[in-house]
Amino acid sequence: MKKPTDALNKKRDKNLPTGREAMKRKPPEDMRLRPAKFEFDPKKAYTSDQLAEIGAISLRWNQIEAHIDFVGSFILFNKLPFWLIVSTGKVLATLES
Repeated sequence: MKKPTDALNKKRDKNLPTGREAMKRKPPEDMRLRPAKFEFDPKKAYTSDQLAEIGAISLRWNQIEAHIDFVGSFILFNKLPFWLIVSTGKVLATLES
């Protein structure tokens, strides 16, 4: 009977990676192609106009996310099924007109 450790003790296939390989890609010769040094302080990395745009985008995204949360909670945690609310709303709307 084979033991579970037999598979681990087998010789490793030479074509399989071991995780200790070095990167084979050569670095670029032109220094302009290298990535710039990363700045951790956003006030130094971006202009005030760029920071204002980022703030506007994040505020709008928060509004979108809040609407998605509201609709999702309304559908999931409502006492009546959503299809029933929609269908009766359509029926009542046609009866009223």
